[in-house]
Amino acid sequence: MSKKITDELLYKYCKTVDEYITDKIPNDEEINHTYSEEFENKIKKIIKQENKHNFVAKFYKYSKKVAIIFLIIISVFGATMSVDAIRYRVLEFIKNVRREETNYSFKGKIKSENFKIRKPSYIPKGFKEVNCDEISDFYFTLDYSDGYDYISFECSKLNNGNFQIDTEDSMVNKITINGNIEADYIKKKDRHMLVWQDDENYYILFIDDIETSRMEDKYNELIKIAESVR
Repeated sequence: MSKKITDELLYKYCKTVDEYITDKIPNDEEINHTYSEEFENKIKKIIKQENKHNFVAKFYKYSKKVAIIFLIIISVFGATMSVDAIRYRVLEFIKNVRREETNYSFKGKIKSENFKIRKPSYIPKGFKEVNCDEISDFYFTLDYSDGYDYISFECSKLNNGNFQIDTEDSMVNKITINGNIEADYIKKKDRHMLVWQDDENYYILFIDDIETSRMEDKYNELIKIAESVR
């Protein structure tokens, strides 16, 4: 039997899989799983970052059901396609549906299993560190402020999957940093953001106004900070 999966074959069975998944999803009472206190505390810290990514709280709320859906999809298509192929196809479909968001997903081999935290060595004059938090063994955040503008830097392992950023009514451009690294530059109202990755991590960096901004060239400052990440 051929194991080649085409777009036509995938979409042909999407309706069947959707009906199967819907019937198999248990209600909240049936999902009887208790997380450890350590896990709960880490999740609470992550939720505090909700103002940066509105997907985090939704992920926590629906994570158990999402896991079950993913397992069902694997069981249905497991005989004809690999797990990596399933993950790629499903995430690609979600990206097409959620037009108001940009969905980032990462695939490929990771060189190291260890999480190597990388930080910017350059921060604009007048800014001070106001928060530093290693939320888990795969996610790190660092925040700075001068009282007028707010800089936030996030670093996470690539193999922790996918995330969404609200890009509705935003300007999104592809740029290059450090000569050869592609990054997305996103400008929405007073927020300037960069998203990029290397061989092991992905990074999110943004500058927001707190009050009347004193930073004259946010775009170039954003680039300088990103290029200093080591």
